[in-house]
Parts: sequence; structure tokens; C-alpha cells
Amino acid sequence: MRMFGEATAKHLGLLLNIPPCENQHDLLRELGKIAFVDDNILSVFHKLRRIG
Repeated sequence: MRMFGEATAKHLGLLLNIPPCENQHDLLRELGKIAFVDDNILSVFHKLRRIG
């Protein structure tokens, strides 16, 4: 599940023209700066990152 979450977040980042980040946490922080990216979605990505 973690790998799916990472791949999905990276794909979303590419769609939103976010430059590549060094790690998943940085990518999620950048996604969080975008107003229409829902906090619930970010929460799911963070949970997948933490629990694997």
C-alpha cells in the first residue's frame, strides 16, 4: 500500500507541475500548499507513508 501511495502522490505532483522532491514527506508538504488538494487526501497519504 505504501508504494501505491507514493506512486499516486508522485503522479499527482507531476500533474500539478510540482518539481521532483527528495522524499515523500517533502512532496506531501508541497501538495499541501495547493488550495484544492483536500486535507483528507493528504492525511491518507501521510498514513500510508507512516504505516507502510
